[in-house]
Amino acid sequence: MCILQSSISDQQLFQGCTIFCNMNVLKYVPFKVIYILGLNHCIENKFHSVNSYDLIKKHPTLFDNSKDDKYHHLILQVLLTATKYLFISYNNNATKLFNKYQFPLTIEILIKFISTYYYIKGEEHLTLKKQSKNVISHLHTTHENNAYSIKNFIYNNSYKSFNKTYFYLSKFVNFYEIKIFEPFQSFKSIQTKKINLNHFIFFWKNPIRYFCRHRLKIIETSLELQNNNVENFTLNKINNYNLCKDILNAIVYQKSINYIFQHYEKSGLLPHGEIGIAIFNNCKEKMLDIAKKILYLRKFPKTKTINVQIKNCLINGLLTQICKIGLLEWRPKILNFNDSIDLWFKHLFYCLSGGKKNSLMIGLNSSILKFENLTVESAYYYLHSYIDAYTKGMNDPLLLTKSGLIWLTTVFDKKNNIITNNNIKHLKGIKKFTDTWNGNDYFSGEKENFYIKQVIPVLTKSNITKMCDISKKWLLPILINQTTIKLPLKNLT
Repeated sequence: MCILQSSISDQQLFQGCTIFCNMNVLKYVPFKVIYILGLNHCIENKFHSVNSYDLIKKHPTLFDNSKDDKYHHLILQVLLTATKYLFISYNNNATKLFNKYQFPLTIEILIKFISTYYYIKGEEHLTLKKQSKNVISHLHTTHENNAYSIKNFIYNNSYKSFNKTYFYLSKFVNFYEIKIFEPFQSFKSIQTKKINLNHFIFFWKNPIRYFCRHRLKIIETSLELQNNNVENFTLNKINNYNLCKDILNAIVYQKSINYIFQHYEKSGLLPHGEIGIAIFNNCKEKMLDIAKKILYLRKFPKTKTINVQIKNCLINGLLTQICKIGLLEWRPKILNFNDSIDLWFKHLFYCLSGGKKNSLMIGLNSSILKFENLTVESAYYYLHSYIDAYTKGMNDPLLLTKSGLIWLTTVFDKKNNIITNNNIKHLKGIKKFTDTWNGNDYFSGEKENFYIKQVIPVLTKSNITKMCDISKKWLLPILINQTTIKLPLKNLT
């Protein structure tokens, strides 16, 4: 795990990111901080591996290629590329009765060299043995792997344990009120002066993910192994969505769709032959149904530039589909709540800029979202609060989660546009909250989400209350103003 040195920031190579990779990948690139995780597993075991069929070991010559030397040189290269800090971790499962510091071979060589030739500043008067002992103690830190260790429960311990069992046990300890967000409080507060409309919407779709990506610079990357020698017979969800979106946009903008088929087929995303043609035609038929509704409503489309100053913050962006009926959006799928969030914020900016009509979004299977027109004052009031929350959410993560949304939709009375007082509904909402959080055999729970685990490692009653309150505060206006309809086209205009 490496944090890139600022001296090569001009090249924009992994700038400001945290990288997880094999040590051989970036061994010649200088980094400010380098972490080597589990050195005893990836290096030491290779030192001691002996192949009985290796005749070079029995009859060595001067220029033989030695795997051991290769790994020794790899550690040297890492030392040279770490410009400020080098952290090495290893797992010591041996007993400590006989030796307090039992290092793997590679670490032992480094520790012996440093403790022999260096000493801590201010300890010149001590004996060489004492100096060496203090250097080893200064360089080495032990993290308890046992969750039941007393060291894990020392208040204000500099080296906290992140063992899952420890988090479970700490719920029953009084000083567990050490905040999970305590590390974020040390961040330098930032004041956002300019926001892009699309980034603003991305934030509200998933504030925790946005915080981790843009503030912590932590990005989840999935490494998919693809065998190019095996022919595909299906489309994955992402490629299927992109194909449907390209077909739909081509029909709406009256462009040829033949090049889309050729592009997907030649790139290997679409199966060859009759199977690929069948998949493409199936997507085309679905998109034709949506395109008919869009073309019926899309009269005299215009683009409006958004430049709004709210609370010392400039928001800029584009609203590209302002038609005779109002703001029009479409998606090549069944609409969900993320689409409601997208349309809601565009609708607020549309009303703030003087729009007098409604906002519509059309999706698959006749799913349609609608927001009634708001006054300029109402739109400004909502956006002022949302922008203030955005600024705070960039300094401290906003716990707006899917589990909280499920709870809110369960306890929300759409008929009266209020939160119901029915205790049975609230108990049902909490049950659905925990089911969404924990998951089951058919779908993974929200607690398994990569970004959620960075901010909420353990679920507590206080976290449940906070997530429900935040969902109620920021998502309730969307539920109140939103109308999900399935009507003939003549009733939409």
